[in-house]
Parts: sequence; structure tokens; C-alpha cells
Amino acid sequence: MSEPFCSTIIATIGRDSLQRAVESALDQQFDQSIEVIVVNDSGRPLAAAGWQADGRVRVIATQRRERSVARNVGAALAHGRYLHFLDDDDWLLPGAYATFAALAARNPAPWLYGAAQLTDASGRCLYQFDHDMHGNALMPVTAGEWIPLQSSLVARSAFFELGGFDPTINGLEDKDLLMRSALRFELDGIATPVAGILRGVWTSSTNWSQIRRRWHVACERVLSEPGTAARLRASARNAYWHGRLLRLYMLSISWNARAGRPIILLDRLFHAAGALQRAGPRLFSPEFWRALTRQHLTAGFEPDPAAAEPHGHPQQTRTAD
Repeated sequence: MSEPFCSTIIATIGRDSLQRAVESALDQQFDQSIEVIVVNDSGRPLAAAGWQADGRVRVIATQRRERSVARNVGAALAHGRYLHFLDDDDWLLPGAYATFAALAARNPAPWLYGAAQLTDASGRCLYQFDHDMHGNALMPVTAGEWIPLQSSLVARSAFFELGGFDPTINGLEDKDLLMRSALRFELDGIATPVAGILRGVWTSSTNWSQIRRRWHVACERVLSEPGTAARLRASARNAYWHGRLLRLYMLSISWNARAGRPIILLDRLFHAAGALQRAGPRLFSPEFWRALTRQHLTAGFEPDPAAAEPHGHPQQTRTAD
């Protein structure tokens, strides 16, 4: 059997929307082979459905091990050149695989993405994420820019080189994977919409009270990796990102001071001083001070305070700093 272009992995807790998610992949008009791996983490059999008879689909069970483990298991069984992680209540838009294939032919970066559309229950688009991040994007990603898994392909080889999803960062495991990927690899994308993401109320097992702590843990791990400082500097391409770079180190200083880690604290003080020095004339830019003093919002997104949080993570559009 030839290597499929893509393996779409759908971790599910058995919601009724699973059928739409699976069929959105199977119904793509695409001239290369794909496979769909449904990982049933609900702890009970899935309801019978016609898509289960499709030869491109495999169903496996992980028995309530949470989504990071379920996705990792699905990835371990995948044959595709790229891995695509789709939630069971989201869906691919028509032409998504073809868009990804054209992007991969142009630049086979380890992380490829298209635009994602946040929608309401009726399918009306509320907001479209046009990320415009290419190459080294570590600084924007560390600041909180979000590229959804649903609208991304990750090269299978890169996924395993990164070690897959970290189950200890549950609730932010997608951002953690993206940040670790941005540390090691380049990314590329296109503004063509490829995925719909439901915005609204859902049933979740995530402990949201731990989100802030987990985000700091994930950031600290990346900051402690060799080469991070240089890659952050290289991706801080304007006054705003220089301000975010200094803020990142200041937050780490505060975090490590409270945690009683003097050696790491001294390291962060050194890098903060370097970030301040390298800012140079940018210190006189309003954008620098806006980045330094305010919480980051995903580019162009103006959240509706009366609306429910986005599907999956309440921190998808704001950072946890």
C-alpha cells in the first residue's frame, strides 16, 4: 500500500457530531489517498454509522485516556505523510486536502496550515483566522498566536521527533505542540479556509483552573531549551514582537522568583537585559509598550465578551500570561 498523503485522526467521546467530522474528510474531492483514524475514547461503543464501513476508516479504542493519549495512539497507527488532528465536533471544508497538497508542493514545511473559521451552531462564520506566519514564528507562537490543529497538517516524522502531545499539558496540548514545533521547525500557510471550528458550549473534561499554570510550564520548558533565545530574537521582527519578547522574560522572572529557582531566575534576568538592549530605538514605539504592558490577542480578533469561549480552549484567543 502506498503512503497516504494524510491521516486524519479524530479523537472522540462519542458525540453526535462525529458523523459530520468523519464525512467531511471522506467526502473531499482529492486525487491522492488519505486515511481516517477514529479513536474512541468514550469508554463505550460508538453508535452504528455508515462511515464505519468505508475502507479508508479505522476505529480504535483508548478507554477514557484523554485526548492527548488518544491522539498519540492514533498517530502511532497512522501511515500518512502528514497527520491531521480533527476534533469530533469540527469539520473539514470542501477542498481542504487539495489546498494542503498544493501548499506542500510549494513548501513541504513540517507544519502547514490553512485558515480556520470559527462558526456558530448554524455554520455561520463568526471569525476567520488568517495567520500570515511563515518560517521562524517562535516569538508570535510563544506570545499566544494560535494555529488550530483542525486547520493544520504536521509531518508525521516531525510529530514523532517532537515526542507527540504531552498529556501533562492537557487543555493546552495543541499550543504546546505548536510552540515546540516552532522552536525546531519552520512553518508555512495559506489564507484559504480549510476547517470549521464550532464556537459555543460543550462538554469538556479539562480542568480550566490549571490552564494558566500549564501554559507557564510549557513556556518554561521551551525557554530552557538550547537555541531558544536565538530563535526568539530572530523571529521578533518589529517593535511589537520585541516588546513581547521582553514581556516573556519578565513573566518568566516573576514565575521563577515565586517558585524559588534562583539559577533559572538569573538566566532569565540576563536574557531580559539583552532583550531590552536589543530593542534600541524601538523603546520609543507605542507598539513596543503596548506589547510589553497588555495581554496579547490573536491578530485581528476582537472577542465578544458576551459570547461563550471558543470551542476547545478558552485561551485560544488570549494568552495565559
